[in-house]
Amino acid sequence: MLPAFDYWLFTIDKLFTSKKVVFFFGTGFDHLAQNLITMKQQTFLYLDEERLNEQSLNNRHMREELVNTFLLHFPNLITRAEKALLQKDGNSLARAFHSLKASMGLFGATDVQTQTAQAEKMAMDIYSNESLLTVHIALAKAKELVKEVEVLKEKTKS
Repeated sequence: MLPAFDYWLFTIDKLFTSKKVVFFFGTGFDHLAQNLITMKQQTFLYLDEERLNEQSLNNRHMREELVNTFLLHFPNLITRAEKALLQKDGNSLARAFHSLKASMGLFGATDVQTQTAQAEKMAMDIYSNESLLTVHIALAKAKELVKEVEVLKEKTKS
């Protein structure tokens, strides 16, 4: 287990689509579990369609452009963040999270945006367990947001 922390091992199965993701959680486990149950009942875990409609002025063409631009660039930003994490490059990691954070507001992904803001602040302390946990959770949430936007794109094609 990770030193200096009293972590619970919690396995979230099928929360992030078909993959099994293992997280280590400290205090507040019950509160977190309740939030996950509540979020699971929503159409999308992070994406807020109403917010996206507001941002696109309820214009279908503008919404499609936002979605296509997001899907073109956002996964590359995630890849940049992952590479910076592997290289233990706190500066590059913070810059990647800053760029990711800006795009999330358009899609009403406030939970992901908050997590990413925390990860951006903690990126410089890349060697602490708390920072690593925050960074990994932010990346997992960002990847889930990409999947949700892809589902939305397919759903609106019909």
